[in-house]
Amino acid sequence: MRNIIIHKQPYSDTFLVVIERQGVTESFITVSPAPGENLSSVIRRLKGLLEEQDARVVKFDVFGSIGEFDTLLSSLKNVFGHVDWPITWVEGISCFIHPVAGFHVHAVSGVAVETIFLDESPAARVFDDDFSRYCVLGNVFPVPTSASREEQTWNAFITLETLLNRAGMDLSNIVRTWFYNENILEWYDQFNVMRDSFFKKRGIFKRLLPASTGVGGNNQYKAALIASTVAIRARGNNVRVQEVVSPGQCPAPDYGSAFSRAVEIAMPDHRVVLISGTASIDTGGQTVYPHDINAQVAHTMEVVESILESRGLDYSNITRAFAYFKRGQDAPALYRYWKNKGKPPMPVIIMQNDLCRDNLLFEIEVDGVSLE
Repeated sequence: MRNIIIHKQPYSDTFLVVIERQGVTESFITVSPAPGENLSSVIRRLKGLLEEQDARVVKFDVFGSIGEFDTLLSSLKNVFGHVDWPITWVEGISCFIHPVAGFHVHAVSGVAVETIFLDESPAARVFDDDFSRYCVLGNVFPVPTSASREEQTWNAFITLETLLNRAGMDLSNIVRTWFYNENILEWYDQFNVMRDSFFKKRGIFKRLLPASTGVGGNNQYKAALIASTVAIRARGNNVRVQEVVSPGQCPAPDYGSAFSRAVEIAMPDHRVVLISGTASIDTGGQTVYPHDINAQVAHTMEVVESILESRGLDYSNITRAFAYFKRGQDAPALYRYWKNKGKPPMPVIIMQNDLCRDNLLFEIEVDGVSLE
């Protein structure tokens, strides 16, 4: 069995993380456009990496200007010919020059991949390995979008549940969620009330609260929110899914947000740690360093690193990260932190998004894998 291999491609802004384990090879591709590079060129790079690994896409996330969405679809069809996976496009504005902040793709090889459709559009990808069944849902949005925000939130959860049922799962199998809420600061409290209500109705609080991210982000449907999830159904008793407590922060439910700070999935041949969207919040649930971007980045990264260390992981184990800045001009603060601390760059997409509190300037989410 091999350890994680990180291949840094010729472009300085491309990471390919390949994990070879029992019965399946997983590829995690993080790409940001090079200066002056168009979307077709980026997509050709992605296709080349997928072909090298003989891999099939299970998750495809894009952050950028909504105005580029039609161009993306046209480029995907021109390059790939056929797209049978959901595309989650979020208005995460680039902190740099290009209208697209970046792409993240999770792909697998060595196993069959099934597509679940919703109204003739790809909505989920399903695959199995020796230990579990996986369902990855993307670009889930509520219908009708004319309903109230609260109704749309409820309808989005119903759609997630319906799709999971079609994959032979239910909400209790969810280990990770993402919610990108339009104008999040106007209604994040109401969103949390609806999520709490739905989770209580389905008994989720008695089981495992998933890791989660909730940030601002418009979408092409003008819906109140779009959602993505990852669900896992174990085949036997040799898979353990558990909450990971953050050494530096209180549990999120203490201040009304129904998610775990992190979730660990332990299988016989590897462990995955999914760290939720993490920001500059202390052990009492309060924002710290509200006006200091460098201090917020440092505090947040120290919390993330403490979670990784608590599970025996470090930067070398990271497969993916999304970094959200409230103000695009603050993005260099993350690079300053890495340089000052002597940390290596991670496979990260950096973008500008509203966060769930007006005084939060930075948030980051991280995934890590260990084969030891």
